[in-house]
Amino acid sequence: MPNRWPITSGNWSDSAIWSGSLIPTASDDVFANNQTINIDTNIAVRSLQNGATGSAVAGGSYAISSS
Repeated sequence: MPNRWPITSGNWSDSAIWSGSLIPTASDDVFANNQTINIDTNIAVRSLQNGATGSAVAGGSYAISSS
């Protein structure tokens, strides 16, 4: 169960915003890392969190795209 977090705000589907340039998958715990993530695609992950872990800091948010 790897941890994934964004390095900048942006769209979920953009691999450039994610640590290691890897879009999170169903086996990942995802941490917002004080960024705003626009969920612009269907997702399946182990968990969504805004706490701190490892290199990820607390805070941030997830927004669901209306399209």
